[in-house]
Amino acid sequence: MLGRVANNLFWMSRYLERAENNARIVEAYLRRSLAESDQAVQNWIEVLGVLGQKDAYETSKGEFEQRAIINFILRDKTNPISVLNLIQQSRQNARIVRGALTREAWQAINDLWLSMQMIFKSPININELPLILAKVQQGSALVRGVLDGTMLRNDIFYFLRAGTAIERGDNTARIIHKNYFLFLPSAFLAREDRSISKVEAVLDSAGAMRAYNWLNKGRVDPGSVILFLVADKSTPRSLSYCYQDIVRQLTALEEVYDTSFDACQKAKQVQAGLNSSSTGGLHLDELQNFAHSFIQNNAQLSDLIETEFKFYR
Repeated sequence: MLGRVANNLFWMSRYLERAENNARIVEAYLRRSLAESDQAVQNWIEVLGVLGQKDAYETSKGEFEQRAIINFILRDKTNPISVLNLIQQSRQNARIVRGALTREAWQAINDLWLSMQMIFKSPININELPLILAKVQQGSALVRGVLDGTMLRNDIFYFLRAGTAIERGDNTARIIHKNYFLFLPSAFLAREDRSISKVEAVLDSAGAMRAYNWLNKGRVDPGSVILFLVADKSTPRSLSYCYQDIVRQLTALEEVYDTSFDACQKAKQVQAGLNSSSTGGLHLDELQNFAHSFIQNNAQLSDLIETEFKFYR
């Protein structure tokens, strides 16, 4: 496969996953802002921080205001990582490699892009926001489902899956990193209802609330939440599950090309570190450094994949 084809497949799936993740984070903080009306603007500033868009917003818009923040994150064309622009970039990548996708897959992502253009044509009304966010997530899930249901299990599929898993792991780690203070041992001693709601918002942001409740009977314990998001191998949103999938896809690529890749070894090293976390190697008072280190290693793996598979040739 040509490197530029692999590049477009890899980033098509990353952009699509990022758009869905950003919409889910906005949805989680929307619910939180409705419950904490006195902290509404501060909650939306936190969203910008989680998404890494606070400085860009302040430079572009200046004053922090709820509706302006929502529109900046979701539909602002000057924001390269707005949900609208991410879906457009994903569709552009798909168009370039249209011949590598099934007809159904191309139609699904093109339909998503067309619907988002209509939805985000006008500034967003806060009352319409839940429905809009649901459509973003449903459209992304539809594309992912069509890819899973119609694509051959070959190198094309492996690059798509690797991109999704790397982006999803990055998203979960950034959510943990921005909210690490909720899980410090000292926070356990004076936990209040509002603190619990913030921990629940972390699960919501990661798309793991229902799955966590199934396994823990609705009992929200900060230590259990972190263990679930980091080490649980049954939820596709955990760091361990993401790296289990990444190693699987890179191993499959080694078999396809009959070559060993440093990227696969790097992924196995990260996976081994995550496995040690599930057996007591993760200390909550070191959580911020742990999440930061994971984000760095994940980015290095992405760069290594781009280099080894010659994405820009």
